[in-house]
Amino acid sequence: MKDSWASGDPYEYFMGRWSRLVARSFTDWLSPPTGLKWLDVGCGSGALSKAVINNHEPAEIAAIDQSEGFVAKAQKQLGSLARCRVGNALALPLEDSSVDITVSGLVLNFISEPERALDEMRRVTVPGGTVALYVWVTLERWNFSIYFGTSQPN
Repeated sequence: MKDSWASGDPYEYFMGRWSRLVARSFTDWLSPPTGLKWLDVGCGSGALSKAVINNHEPAEIAAIDQSEGFVAKAQKQLGSLARCRVGNALALPLEDSSVDITVSGLVLNFISEPERALDEMRRVTVPGGTVALYVWVTLERWNFSIYFGTSQPN
């Protein structure tokens, strides 16, 4: 599994079923209205974006990841329903206040400057919009949990 965290297929084989389960639970937990403009930061193979598309009728969804391999896999899975592109969470390639809701799944743990990434997510989200994410919480002896959290940009 060479380069497994930069390629969509090996990641999908190892984590895909878990990513899809938590993505569905997360978007249901958010309980968003339909017709929103979404951004998925660190989209990976597209599980979170797919849950949004399948269950929440977005007006549009942009999916960004720094890995070309993941972006290619996500675009293949999501088709024309999403705009997937390579980008960095520390300098999101979107205009200020351009999305209604920004989401990120299982990514913040792996970003070198998580506070800066959160600032970028807030920047691109409309005032009164939602920034929501879930992260790995590692407990003793490698037991994993998932934490859901939200923020309302000013």
